[in-house]
Amino acid sequence: MKVKSPDLYKELITDAISAFDLLERFKKEPGASDLLLTNYGTALEAYIVTCKSQSHSYEEISNKYQEKIDSSSSSDEEKRRAQRILEIIKDFDWNGGIGSLGYLLKKIEIASRFGT
Repeated sequence: MKVKSPDLYKELITDAISAFDLLERFKKEPGASDLLLTNYGTALEAYIVTCKSQSHSYEEISNKYQEKIDSSSSSDEEKRRAQRILEIIKDFDWNGGIGSLGYLLKKIEIASRFGT
């Protein structure tokens, strides 16, 4: 994101947009919706929605996915995907990974200094 969409990246790290807003904008990019439907995309979404959060906001994040699971208008696939994201988020919460954006930003900045 830092390389391909630097403005969007900057908006995320400066709190100009929420993680859910980022996902909505990301879905509009060619191929992004298909990517998010894969196993990798599911894990990526879980990382994105929790990267700026604190552990006390676990319920706020998980409620969005629980609503999808409980909704009669959600397809079985949408429900399975939402359940998988909840499992990943719960694992993050247990292992202290929620709110890891600050840590990850340092890693991204270091990695970006090296040529590809």
